[in-house]
Amino acid sequence: MIRIAFTYEVTTHESAAEGDFSDHGFYEPGGWEYSLNNPHTAKDIQDNPDDYRKPWEPGDLKKAIEDARDLGITCSGGSVEYIDEIDWFSSVDPLCDRAYFEQGESRFFSLHVDGCTASTKKRIYRLLQK
Repeated sequence: MIRIAFTYEVTTHESAAEGDFSDHGFYEPGGWEYSLNNPHTAKDIQDNPDDYRKPWEPGDLKKAIEDARDLGITCSGGSVEYIDEIDWFSSVDPLCDRAYFEQGESRFFSLHVDGCTASTKKRIYRLLQK
């Protein structure tokens, strides 16, 4: 069974100067964010990790890839030659939204995959490139 999770990370000028994110956590397409900076959310994620890393049926993979493309996720966490070792695909450019222009927030997204074969990861990689 393939398990997929979307995550996000936000960097501001201040957090970058400190070498850290200003916020990070799990993301559900549609705009729901579960910040690890919130102690209640962080505890819930620790106590119920399966609520945030959900199983997907093969037919749902297409929807996940569409959601990933909408978030700008295109590249892999490594080279395609080492696809067996890749566990996530990430956005290269920050989301250019209002917070980006007005507050200088750089928001990036990642799609984490677990429990799939190298051929499925290659397929995901190819579909994200389209």
